[in-house]
Amino acid sequence: MLTQIWVIARKELRLWLQQPANLVVILLVPFLFIWIMGAVFGSSGMPTVAVFAVNLDSGANAARVLTALQDSPNLEVQLVSDRAEADRRVGQGERMAAVVIPAGFSEAVLTDSGAALELIVDPARNERASIVTGLVNAALAPQLVDAEVARGVNRGIASLLTSQDNLAGTDTGVLQEFLTAAFQGVVASQVQSAVEDPLVSLNLQPVGEGPSTESLPSLMEFLVPGYTLMFAFFLVSQLATTIVEERAEGTLRRLLSTPASKAAILAGKFLPYAVIASLQILFVFFVSSLFFDFSLGSSPLALAAVILPIAAVIAALGILIAALARTTGQSSGLTILIVLILAIASGAMSPNIAVPGLQWLTPHFWAIRGFQNIITREMGLSGALQPAAVLTGMALLFFGLAVWRFRFED
Repeated sequence: MLTQIWVIARKELRLWLQQPANLVVILLVPFLFIWIMGAVFGSSGMPTVAVFAVNLDSGANAARVLTALQDSPNLEVQLVSDRAEADRRVGQGERMAAVVIPAGFSEAVLTDSGAALELIVDPARNERASIVTGLVNAALAPQLVDAEVARGVNRGIASLLTSQDNLAGTDTGVLQEFLTAAFQGVVASQVQSAVEDPLVSLNLQPVGEGPSTESLPSLMEFLVPGYTLMFAFFLVSQLATTIVEERAEGTLRRLLSTPASKAAILAGKFLPYAVIASLQILFVFFVSSLFFDFSLGSSPLALAAVILPIAAVIAALGILIAALARTTGQSSGLTILIVLILAIASGAMSPNIAVPGLQWLTPHFWAIRGFQNIITREMGLSGALQPAAVLTGMALLFFGLAVWRFRFED
């Protein structure tokens, strides 16, 4: 049986490689699309994001932060009175997130440890946090540089006061020059510090829970997996259409005259497309790591543990659609419908339009979760196990239904 599967798979792969356009579509197009989307979302073209804001501090720095958020062209801010209300309304999906300015924020800004804002997000849509984090940091950066400088100046003055005995008897002009140079040095160093190490950090705080130290995905850590999967699922259409055409031409019926079983024939169709999908995902990830702020994580084994089962889902879904469709028109229409529904519902295209509850049923959601566990949260193989298990189950279900439903004749 394995020999029969291999013979069919090798033939399918050879036929696929004879069309150079296939390589361009599955390798170059996804990378170019990700590059374009990264440029759009990384520029002033970023769409407006609706958030709640809660100010629990009465200090001047808190007021300035709130003003900065309200003045941002990319944030639509609605004030709410308390954190519980913001938590509840974010959980209901009214807005993407809520930024909470905690009590004592204004004083904490001037301490060595700095201050932290709280970012409340729906845990089912953590991908949103990266978008809000970038917009909030962009809005706050200019307004908080002078606070960073003030903190450094306070530290410098305290240092001078402790060493005033050493300055006794020093010529006034020399002392003035010294203080001026010292002040300028403090300002320069603190501005640089504000750029390299932001004064105010954002702590992810899932709805209904306390502060979390969970890492947030960067823009590229969301875009690359999401759009790579979206394009990889277009292989479903290629596979389904190929099988439907072969059935219409009678090619599949002739295979029944061989010792190969129906399961072996479909497995031979399944295998090359699973390999192609795996290589496509791996290629786009690798090239993205060279050109973008995107990491492959520290565990190649964990990455493979997610890539292989999602590729199996893609191939199995293609065969299932071929089993359901009678004509190439039906297979194309059904594929487009299913692929777009899965991409939208899962949040792979945009976390802002994910469908809560339904996204858990999509393979995209589990694959993206696995990739973020490996890349963003650095969980290694342990972070890949649950997504890999769910995806493997989906692949087996799709393939089993395809074998049960498939007919070699119209």
